[in-house]
Amino acid sequence: MLLSPSSLAISPSTLHVLPTSDPPYKLLQNHPSLALLSKCRNIQDLKQVHSQIIKTGLHNTQFALSKLIEFCAISPFGDLNYALLVFETIEEPNQVIWNTIIRGHSLSSSPILAIEFYIRMILSGVVPNSYTLPFILKSCAKLAATIEGKQIHTHVLKLGLGSDAFVHTSLINMYAQNGELENARLVFDKSILRDAVSYTALITGYASMGYLDEARKLFDEIPVRDVVSWNAMISGYAQSGRYQKALEVFQETCNENVVPNESTMMLESHAKLLLRT
Repeated sequence: MLLSPSSLAISPSTLHVLPTSDPPYKLLQNHPSLALLSKCRNIQDLKQVHSQIIKTGLHNTQFALSKLIEFCAISPFGDLNYALLVFETIEEPNQVIWNTIIRGHSLSSSPILAIEFYIRMILSGVVPNSYTLPFILKSCAKLAATIEGKQIHTHVLKLGLGSDAFVHTSLINMYAQNGELENARLVFDKSILRDAVSYTALITGYASMGYLDEARKLFDEIPVRDVVSWNAMISGYAQSGRYQKALEVFQETCNENVVPNESTMMLESHAKLLLRT
């Protein structure tokens, strides 16, 4: 259903952005035209709002363009191809816009394009940051692109971002998913950033390769275990056909007063079913 004319109505006092102006962030953030993005439910709505953005001159600001691209690339009601059309009209995209277009592709069915845009970003002279790299590493994990992942790892070190928690965990996850458990463990051991998330990334890697003793040893070392780390162990035992052990770990969660989530209950039910067959 298209947005109604009344929903697109903008008051006469609304800020109109001129090409050479640099309006304050607060005025842009609260601009009615940008608020309309949250109401879009299809590409027709999106085109209407984009037209309104152009009419009000908001397309002259990278802030507004970044919001438009973010909606197109990330929202379930967006359109990644439309995001690309907008992106290619921007003469010098800023870091936020590059990150958004990379993120959109990392979540898509073509994560290889995230890597291609990452290369374009670097060649354009824009420096990646701690928001860029996790999505690139995620794409490398999806593609089993270990060589590219190692190259990104060198970028992490050169940029001094190895101490960032999200980048650190993404590195472990990338290596673990690609079967490079030695490298995943090396990243883990060399860092002081050992929280439940990084532990779980490594545990999942060990468990997926059948190294359940190593996975359990790590699991027992976690200072504070969350439901995701418990699920990783239950899933590891179930995937290896050790259904009784999976149920024992599930019972441990009950003894530890861990609140199970939907994934926990599905794993428990699956293990019970297979144990009976």
